[in-house]
Amino acid sequence: PGCGAGCSPDCGPDCGPDCGPDCGSGGAVSFLPNLALPEPGRIAGFLVVASAVFCAYALFSLLASLAPSFLPMILPWHGPAVSGLAVGLVLTCSALVQLPARRLSPRPCLRLAVGSMLVGTLMLLVAMHLGNASLFIVAEFAIGCGHGHAFLAGMTLLGLIATAPRRGAILSTHLSIGYLGAIVPTLVVGWLADHLGLAPAVMLFCAGFALICAVLLALSRLVGAMRLGGGVEVSTRIGRP
Repeated sequence: PGCGAGCSPDCGPDCGPDCGPDCGSGGAVSFLPNLALPEPGRIAGFLVVASAVFCAYALFSLLASLAPSFLPMILPWHGPAVSGLAVGLVLTCSALVQLPARRLSPRPCLRLAVGSMLVGTLMLLVAMHLGNASLFIVAEFAIGCGHGHAFLAGMTLLGLIATAPRRGAILSTHLSIGYLGAIVPTLVVGWLADHLGLAPAVMLFCAGFALICAVLLALSRLVGAMRLGGGVEVSTRIGRP
């Protein structure tokens, strides 16, 4: 790439450590994300991992945005503190499970992620149907565990499969898929709630994502089949330097 207007006089024909922040851009500033996919042999595994993160974002977004509306149908307690505690429980579980999960390789970590989210969505569906507070708490723990494992497996695999020149663009693609999970499914639930009612909408959401998680669990073998660059195998432990 050519040097931009922000490069120093020491900048050579190729961008290097002496170049300024605008090197290669011609001085132009773009706010559009630079998106890319990994090499063809790794795309399938990448999409499985990104889809798991999509599910994690979607489930957390459902609880964070709609919990104040549907929690009174399940729990005998009400108020902002109850809704905040429900959301905080998911995030706490997500953070804590990542500590022991560092000893896992990415594929088992991914399988734990989608398996936990599968259990969580089914428990939430049954809790909504029966109005059972105990099942809801179990669902919270399961979704939180799946959330943490999905992010840990995803970021670890990105570090292994993304080559240095495209790592930022591949990370942007991965996170963009996750952000869509935080937005689109919740909007769909809101639309369904306007037409069917909140409880049926949430239960349809849970049934749909339980199916997605079951498919991802079956497809997780694609992650194990990936060959990574630099002689690294996908069985490498997450916590290994």
